[in-house]
Amino acid sequence: MTYEEIRAVRLRHPFKPFRLRIRNGDEHLIQDPTTLAISQRILAFVNSKTGVIETSWPAAAESISFVDEWNPC
Repeated sequence: MTYEEIRAVRLRHPFKPFRLRIRNGDEHLIQDPTTLAISQRILAFVNSKTGVIETSWPAAAESISFVDEWNPC
């Protein structure tokens, strides 16, 4: 994915929660736009399972899928 694609989803108004899938197979639930920061070189997000900030690069993102706000599982 590109920086622009990820940024557009993060800035969507109203915000809609989504799963961010990384090329290594990890998936991260982004329930709030403040838990994801992105620039053209860095992708940083709060791991929804551990609460730890993780970093990657935008090109490592494989896909985004929107989730039901009431049932994010």
